[in-house]
Amino acid sequence: MFRNPSPRLFAAAAVATLAVASLAGCATKADPASWSGAASECANGVQVVVDYGILEHAAVSKCVAAVGDNGAKKVLADAGLSVAGTDKYPDLALCRLGGLPSATKSFQLDGKAYTEPCKDFPPMNAYWAIWTKDAGQQWKMAEVGINDVHLVPGSSIALLFGDGSKTPA
Repeated sequence: MFRNPSPRLFAAAAVATLAVASLAGCATKADPASWSGAASECANGVQVVVDYGILEHAAVSKCVAAVGDNGAKKVLADAGLSVAGTDKYPDLALCRLGGLPSATKSFQLDGKAYTEPCKDFPPMNAYWAIWTKDAGQQWKMAEVGINDVHLVPGSSIALLFGDGSKTPA
């Protein structure tokens, strides 16, 4: 008998597909280590780096005090960045970080004005890529939703809003 997969399993598969598809065939790659402040780790906290890409907002690089295992949403909140999911996947998809992309102010996407409604998964060329790095290790793209990313002192999290032409490597 065929059973429908759970919504969480479907959502996880969709995030993984989005991540793989976004990495394939992109013309320009950006190395997360080159992001402002990303190379300097903070031993007693978590390094938070945000590149807003096409949203035309100043990059963020902060060391957030942390003890033990910390959820990414807590670390981002401690860095002063609000996190919002989508209506359909509130705990899996990252739609807004620090209020961006705005629900009311449009940005250019494929030559057209676009406003992100955060109803479902964001488009494949305008989403937040989540990268993590343990102390002394290489950056890895998160294979789970923002609620399942955990960070410890000495680690880093980097988020890049991508438009399809600049994707973390």
